[in-house]
Amino acid sequence: MTVENQAPSVVERIANDLQVSPANLEELVRRAPTADELPRLLEALGISARDLARVEPIVGANLERVCTLCKSKPECNRDLASGASAEHYQEYCLNASRIARLRETWSWSTTAPKMMALIGMLRALNAP
Repeated sequence: MTVENQAPSVVERIANDLQVSPANLEELVRRAPTADELPRLLEALGISARDLARVEPIVGANLERVCTLCKSKPECNRDLASGASAEHYQEYCLNASRIARLRETWSWSTTAPKMMALIGMLRALNAP
């Protein structure tokens, strides 16, 4: 949610529901955890975050949700900065098993993107 893009009445209503001032709501949104590390990690592992979002949007959204809640961001950022992510992310990343499965199929998906798009659509249709 971007507070500045919302109508004042919407922001005030949300703030009121949360029992905080609109200014405090804005600060909470600004400090909210993010998944900024995920696209950088995926790219370091040879997976295009943009292609993943296009081909497997549900998988991408699940990876992002887990990354947002992760407590290992300092380790992740350190490894991203030093270029050591590929060697160490499995030690702390809550998405490691999902990313490992994704890496197994990703080279195929980049050579057959239409097929992967079809698979992604079928998965979306069958999702609960």
